[in-house]
Amino acid sequence: MWRAGAVKKRTLLVALSLVLAWWLGNDWYAAYSQEKNVLKAERQLSLQAQEIMAVLNKRLGLLDGMESFIKSEIIATRKPVEGNAELASFMTGLLSTAPGIRGLSVAPKGIITAVQPLAGNEPALGLNLRTDQRASGAEAMGEAIRTRKIVVSDPFELLQGGLGLVARKAVFEDGKFWGVVSIILDMQPFLEESGLRHSGKAGMAQIAMRDRAGNVFFGAPEVFQSQPALRRLHMISGDWEIGAVPLGGWAMVMHGDLVFFRSITAALCLLVLGAFLSHRQLLPRADAGGPAPKITAALALPVVLVLTMSLTGVALVWLSQERDLADERERLSNDLDRAIEVIDHSLDGDRVFLEHLADEIARGTVDANDFQSKAALYVTAHPGLINVTWSDDAFVIRNTAPLEPNRQVLGLKLTLSEPERTSRLARDTHASAYTKPFTVLQGVPAFELYVPIYRDSRFLGNLGGVYSLPEMLRHTLPDWVHERYGLTVRSESGAVLVENYKLGRDVDSRITGSRNLPLLAENATIGFSRYTPSGDWRVTLLAILSVSLTLGMAYTIAAQQREISVRRRVEGELTRTVAELTRTNVELERFAYVAAHDLQEPIRSVVSFSQLLERRHGPHLAEEAREYIGFVVSGAKRLSTLIAALLDYSRAGHSHTNAQETDCNAVVSGVLEYLRATIDQTRAEVTVAPLPTVVGDSCQLHQLFQNLIGNGLKYCRPTAPPSITVKAERSHDGWVFEVSDNGIGIDKEYHSHIFEPFRRLHSATAYPGTGIGLSLCKRIVENHGGKIWVEAWPDTGSRFHFTLPDRPANAAAAA
Repeated sequence: MWRAGAVKKRTLLVALSLVLAWWLGNDWYAAYSQEKNVLKAERQLSLQAQEIMAVLNKRLGLLDGMESFIKSEIIATRKPVEGNAELASFMTGLLSTAPGIRGLSVAPKGIITAVQPLAGNEPALGLNLRTDQRASGAEAMGEAIRTRKIVVSDPFELLQGGLGLVARKAVFEDGKFWGVVSIILDMQPFLEESGLRHSGKAGMAQIAMRDRAGNVFFGAPEVFQSQPALRRLHMISGDWEIGAVPLGGWAMVMHGDLVFFRSITAALCLLVLGAFLSHRQLLPRADAGGPAPKITAALALPVVLVLTMSLTGVALVWLSQERDLADERERLSNDLDRAIEVIDHSLDGDRVFLEHLADEIARGTVDANDFQSKAALYVTAHPGLINVTWSDDAFVIRNTAPLEPNRQVLGLKLTLSEPERTSRLARDTHASAYTKPFTVLQGVPAFELYVPIYRDSRFLGNLGGVYSLPEMLRHTLPDWVHERYGLTVRSESGAVLVENYKLGRDVDSRITGSRNLPLLAENATIGFSRYTPSGDWRVTLLAILSVSLTLGMAYTIAAQQREISVRRRVEGELTRTVAELTRTNVELERFAYVAAHDLQEPIRSVVSFSQLLERRHGPHLAEEAREYIGFVVSGAKRLSTLIAALLDYSRAGHSHTNAQETDCNAVVSGVLEYLRATIDQTRAEVTVAPLPTVVGDSCQLHQLFQNLIGNGLKYCRPTAPPSITVKAERSHDGWVFEVSDNGIGIDKEYHSHIFEPFRRLHSATAYPGTGIGLSLCKRIVENHGGKIWVEAWPDTGSRFHFTLPDRPANAAAAA
């Protein structure tokens, strides 16, 4: 017999062992969870990297085309590059094959001689790449000659504005260096086509890219400081890296899983400890002469169970909260994408308007007065657009609309760095261009859109749309954005340009995210921070749970002893009740057989004598009397059929003692042979897929398939012959069978009623039967441990599904 001191030492040892196991298990799960999340992100990054390289290679392949053209049309024919119309036409065609190609050039002996498009790229003509020290200049050309492969530069700021890269390939004539072909790419369309901007939908809420020198050219540099998932993009002269971390970091993603795992394992450890304490041999006994125990085996387990339930409840609340956080983060990512689409769509509409207005000015159909009225009306109807300016070819503002309160800009020259750079870019490229965000004369953070005005290749000036960034976002974004999120816009340097949060509303720092604004050449980011809901149901739930568990603990301890005696009494009564029910069922079954046999005899007598009466005295009976005799015969026959059906229904209610391996193919073949006359009469088409072998009663399964296939033959449409299909699919615990037809179908409101005994949806004259067939099917399926249901629609047919487990219900229960 254990003494109290030995019990305490053993209990302490078990408790310390459980704590150590819990601690080591949590360390293992934390490492496993982070590894699992990193691997998941790396798989997603691999797909993203493949997409980026595919989009890049699609454009780099143009250099191979240029090389082939140079060799066949220039080198082979000894034609000059300068002024070659065929070369210019070929390069112009290549420009239209993919978006984002800023320009193509050919440099015999390293000196650029041909460039497309020529407008805006005139300074490049005559540039000697052997001495050029800029991006992808002399060093890159030397590498292209040495490797004889396409060399891609790191992304850099193009002279025309925007982020881009240059790729070069050396061309050789008879093994000797001939020159270089080059392509200049805009990063923005390239990244758009690769789907990099929408990678947040795949779970990588924060994603960034850096070049071979470690300079981040897409996304936030902080990504590479947060132990990101990494993938390399292999370039000739060095690798780029793409990295991703979840929104809030790895700790935020793992937090919910770790809390749930720790709570559940703690609950399991408490259960083990409770089972240990509840063992009678480990507790001092009062009848052994020792001191009375402070806690009994009957009370130890309830206390531990209540603590276990408390931990489990907390774990479930935390798990629910983390799942909600994950859903909210995904929703925020999608909302950011939707918001950017809304902004892009709105700005695209303004650009189209200004381009149309510039075209009218170039054609002379709009003068200064017309410009004033049209532009002022448009600005008034589009909040966020401060004004529209009209500058001349010297970039001096000559008109502005509306005139008031923007009169102070008249006569000003575009000398601020961003307006000057962008207006000249629009002139040189013959295309619309956006500035980076900056502060305008009105003192608000803004950006401008410049649209060039050209008449017969002559530059006449620019139209400029001036936007207030805060007003544009306030009026462009839908109301649900402002109601759900706090809004922040930052410049490329990280300075806050716009910060719009509602007073009195707190934000959840775990649900934040940002995206680059594409139309602003990636020079600004927009960020959303989710407002915290006014009330959190989890706190209320946790309070209710704590009170309920406290009350439950008191009740459980008080009722524990009483429950033992009550259980024993109930078990005895249950045993007697089962025996009585077994005896009653046997008697009822015997009575059903006897009653069915005894009832059939008088029914046969009624039918026989009624028919005899009609044969012998039919000519002397009135028409009405003969009709009544027909009613008697019909009713008696229907009663006989109902009694037989009830007997079948009673038999199907018993456990199938003749369960054995049954080939369903053979069963269905027997059913089809039995129904052959009906099938031929209705010209039905019955298709049977290969069926499995199950453990069941072959007679009952024959009756099951016969009823379902027979219903398909009976309830057919008069306009089309029946078409019935029988098939089965594997499920996790057995088989799911389907018997489908193209018959009259069943209204949805009757789907739950057709399996009730004697429940008919049609009259007996329209469709004969007892109304017990489907209820019999239900009994047979449930007797085998499965379930049956129907999918049907009026005039389109029915699909009956039923399941049969691998083992019969009685065997599964016994196991």
